[in-house]
Amino acid sequence: MLAGAQSNDIHAIVCDCGPARISTAIALNLARRGVPACFSIPLADYLLFGVSVRSGINLFTHEPIDAAKRLHGAPVLFLQGRNDPNIRIRETLQMVKNAGTGAELWLVEDAAHRDISELHPAEYQKTILEFFERVLAAQNL
Repeated sequence: MLAGAQSNDIHAIVCDCGPARISTAIALNLARRGVPACFSIPLADYLLFGVSVRSGINLFTHEPIDAAKRLHGAPVLFLQGRNDPNIRIRETLQMVKNAGTGAELWLVEDAAHRDISELHPAEYQKTILEFFERVLAAQNL
């Protein structure tokens, strides 16, 4: 998603359970590990700040949900498991909206985080290949 926002050379994107906000993904992971919600959100921001300082890159300005607005018209297929503990569905829906008219969502009812390919391998492969074939053919690529 981030690369698509920075380059006109990316003609189609598949986002498989990618986070909309880095800090939210960290906070949800911390909460799953037993950190109370009142601490997980500020701690996630603190961790993201620390990594930003250490790397010299302001990661708060590199949120996928914002990058989705700057994809230069590249179509995006979002894959999301309904039971994903790491990614909030409402944030994925906002990314789909931000990505514009070329965005599609495959919401898989029985999937969690990054297990669509294991639960539905044939449909997973077929969905992605058909997406690329269709959108790249429409661009004469």
